[in-house]
Amino acid sequence: MALERRNGYIFYYRYVRRHGRVKREYVASGEWAELLAQDDWEQRQEREQERQAIREIEDEHRDAYQTERQRGQGIKTLVTIGLEGLGFIRYQRGRWKRRSMRALTSNGTKAGKKPVVEKIRQLVNAIVRGDQSAVPKLQAISRSAPRAFAREVEGAFPALAYYLLAKGEMPTDHKLRDDFVARMHLVAHELAGDDPSTARRLCSEAAAFAWGECWLLNMKAGAAKVDRQSVESSRRQTAAARRLMMSLKTVAQIAAAESKPRRRAVQGTVEEEDTPLC
Repeated sequence: MALERRNGYIFYYRYVRRHGRVKREYVASGEWAELLAQDDWEQRQEREQERQAIREIEDEHRDAYQTERQRGQGIKTLVTIGLEGLGFIRYQRGRWKRRSMRALTSNGTKAGKKPVVEKIRQLVNAIVRGDQSAVPKLQAISRSAPRAFAREVEGAFPALAYYLLAKGEMPTDHKLRDDFVARMHLVAHELAGDDPSTARRLCSEAAAFAWGECWLLNMKAGAAKVDRQSVESSRRQTAAARRLMMSLKTVAQIAAAESKPRRRAVQGTVEEEDTPLC
């Protein structure tokens, strides 16, 4: 777009692309040229402000996606360590299975119980802060003291995760926040069933967290205008739905593994044992 002065007259032209070629078109002259040029300039400024607002929204969604991805990975790591400590194992991203009773044998679990619990708490806090070097250490403790690990991690996980998720999205509406936390606890209980094992309760609590995260993102997207639905927002929703489906799949696999009778080797023979895992 351009204003041109020739022989004391003002002419206003627009540059438009048609059929792959840029052409210059006459619009107006005189006072109309100045008025139309001013109007086009204001429209360009409005469009630029809209694009800037969209870029800022996209950046916020992109940062939130990375945060949610790291948080989901941290929860997955803790659940994996907990299941391994409780006697479950998976190979090549396959189904979760129970190990033999011999693999679950642990010596010295009761001795020095308090130092073990304190060490578990220190390593969990380090993982939450992003220290990946604490993962193998916590994994070793979960295998050597599975019961202490299960009691310590299982007890803190839902209270911390549910509250922080709801508080981050509902910082001022305390009633809605508490109701949402209660709902996540109900979902966890429904998935775990009555008198669940520690392993199934741990997986159900993780699935309830994924359920809450997924619905929060979908509700926010539903409240936004359709033309404001950004690519990064859709990406966050897709990732949250994937985490929910994977967590539900883990719950189903643990339930199926626990429904099968365990086997243990006794002097060269194999006998079945129906004692609950936890």
